[in-house]
Amino acid sequence: MKNRNGFIWLETLVSANIVALVLTTLIPIYISVKEEKRILHDRTMISLFLYDELQRELYLANGIHERKERYSVSNRNVTLTFQEKDGFLKGCVSWKNVKGRSEEICLYGLQK
Repeated sequence: MKNRNGFIWLETLVSANIVALVLTTLIPIYISVKEEKRILHDRTMISLFLYDELQRELYLANGIHERKERYSVSNRNVTLTFQEKDGFLKGCVSWKNVKGRSEEICLYGLQK
């Protein structure tokens, strides 16, 4: 009885359960972090798009008081709207993120 070499079946089963527990904990966390990373990337790209469009709209100053268009930015369908309010040009963009939630970002520009 003193010369036991190797693992017994119970030790193997316990170690397999520990590995399964770690994997079932880490996989959902990894997926969640990946989704959040995608949401932040989309939010950054869409806000840069809104900034560029607002600058173009202010530069052109074509006298249109309201505009609404649909675009595709970073594989997301976004709705871009411009409205004139009290001497400011309000530009908003709205979309649905990876998790299916609606998001909206608005920027204001001072018209000349």
